[in-house]
Amino acid sequence: KIHAAFFSPVDRLYLPAANWSEARQMYAQLEQRYPQRRLQLHPLETLQQALQDRNLVEWTRPGYIQRINGLLRRKRNRPLLQILTVLILLALVFANQPSIMAWIDRTPAQFIFRGQQMVARNEAGHTLWKYQFAFKPNGPAYTIKDGTILVDDLDGDGKAETVLGTNEPHQPEQSAVLYAFSAKGKLLWPPLRLGRSLQTQAGDSITDFYHTNKIVLAPFKPGQPGALLVAIAHGDSYPSCLALVSSDGQVASEFWNAGHIIETVGADLDQDGDPEFLVGGYDNETDSAWMAVFHANELQGAAPRSNPHYILAGMPTARPSLLLRFPHSPFWQPGGHRDHVSLIEPVGNSIKIHIGNAALLYGIMNNIKFVMYIYLLANDLKSITLHDPPDYLFAQYLTRFKEPLTSFDVQRLLQVERWNGSEWVPFPASYGTAAPSHEGNR
Repeated sequence: KIHAAFFSPVDRLYLPAANWSEARQMYAQLEQRYPQRRLQLHPLETLQQALQDRNLVEWTRPGYIQRINGLLRRKRNRPLLQILTVLILLALVFANQPSIMAWIDRTPAQFIFRGQQMVARNEAGHTLWKYQFAFKPNGPAYTIKDGTILVDDLDGDGKAETVLGTNEPHQPEQSAVLYAFSAKGKLLWPPLRLGRSLQTQAGDSITDFYHTNKIVLAPFKPGQPGALLVAIAHGDSYPSCLALVSSDGQVASEFWNAGHIIETVGADLDQDGDPEFLVGGYDNETDSAWMAVFHANELQGAAPRSNPHYILAGMPTARPSLLLRFPHSPFWQPGGHRDHVSLIEPVGNSIKIHIGNAALLYGIMNNIKFVMYIYLLANDLKSITLHDPPDYLFAQYLTRFKEPLTSFDVQRLLQVERWNGSEWVPFPASYGTAAPSHEGNR
């Protein structure tokens, strides 16, 4: 052993203490012939002494996978392993059965109103929870599609909460009230009524009678509590309001507009972690479509107006990051057929702003929102483009007015304006193609 260790790469040799003297003699003879070789001899009296020597034994704690492997390899654990395998297979089989999945699905998708009661059901029609109102709700006014009901994870717990905003034209005291429900149908906070009585600079009184237009979830940084953007409109007059409601049911800020707020979207345009709120609708003073971009701290005040009948007394003018006013469309007519922003879509590096008109909305498409044309606003909010108007716009114009839509009419659509904090200034749009390509319709 001495010879084998001496002529090997090892630098230590452990041997019984009883052989120490004999080993030292042999090692001395070898060392004399090969003085450059160094081999350390360590005498051991007990096995415990060897285990305590860290030069000899390296102790490594086994990982979780090694422990599980060791556990499963033991014969006494094999019956338990077989039982677990059977249970997992049964769970997979049952989980793929539609009837079983229907009971597992806890996300409300349908809301049934029976008298004063609201019943929340999942996609398969199974009842999840019920709530009893203190009044009889106007059931047809409440759907997820129309935006008066929002189903989403408000607090990041992975469960679907529900928010309902009331629209009760015959019960003003019950209208524009927010109800927020937990995943089990319990109220998250007391019902919150939005809107208030107002007065214009001309002395016009505006009663406290509003209804909910749309509810969306405001995107905030991961880990932050969620918030709601709620658009309400006056029942028989022009004011509308976009309220930012905190996760505990408090109104954090409000933006007011003379004309309905139709579209609300949240998006992080500049990818800085702070969301922007994109808002659009129409202006009752000029019958123009408008669109604004707010940061959370800018959502306050009222949209700029010049007529005292449309200026809310005691309310400062809003200062959003961007406020645009679009030129009248070819379908605009004084006193009716107003233009409006019907849809806002953040797509890639731009924002699609869909412009609609009431003449087409009600007269042609049977209450389906009819988009006339689209503007593309850059995410940096510095430029805007008019997308090439579709052929049906020219065809519908020819049908309705018995004359073709001219290139001059299309050029007028480029005359977009921007509010600079004190007045409206030009923010001209470029054209999406080199020239309008609808010569046949002209």
